[in-house]
Amino acid sequence: MFYAGETAIISKAIPYYDVMIQNRNKDIDDGKVQGEKIDFVLLPVPHNDDQPAATTMGGEGYVAFKQKKDKGEQHAKNTFLVMEALSGAKAGNSANELALPFVRQSQVELFKGKELGQPDNLAAAKVMAENIAMPVVLELDIDKASQQKQFKEQVVKPNIQALFSGEKSPEQIAEDFKSKGQQMFGQ
Repeated sequence: MFYAGETAIISKAIPYYDVMIQNRNKDIDDGKVQGEKIDFVLLPVPHNDDQPAATTMGGEGYVAFKQKKDKGEQHAKNTFLVMEALSGAKAGNSANELALPFVRQSQVELFKGKELGQPDNLAAAKVMAENIAMPVVLELDIDKASQQKQFKEQVVKPNIQALFSGEKSPEQIAEDFKSKGQQMFGQ
């Protein structure tokens, strides 16, 4: 099916393609766009049968700080009014367009029954959100996190490029990961 152009896998952790593809299919039906209609299905996270599925996700949010040159209480109140507008009920439209979970109960209530994502995909996204695993870098101290970033930049990226260009075999890359990892992390 891949070679016939009949299927594709998009590697993204969020189901926002669901609504994009629905809109594209509608444009095809309306004659605005030429092409074949596509069905989007959010697949579960691949995992071994004896292991739980684990997803890495993150949340966005707003944080306000008072600075040394604080402008006073009215400025703080205005800041919170802006934050409220950016995360209030009507702001849930962006989450709805991206088929993401709503972050506030007011959004859930305002958009109840108006969800744009397909029910199966929204259910799959909910399961993924329920199985979040802490990213390794958040469990490291500052020095180890810095070393991990350095390893990624100096070892992982060049080796992935070497793999794609055919300059190195997977076995050579595995050996390079092991030797450079021992040098950088002392393990």
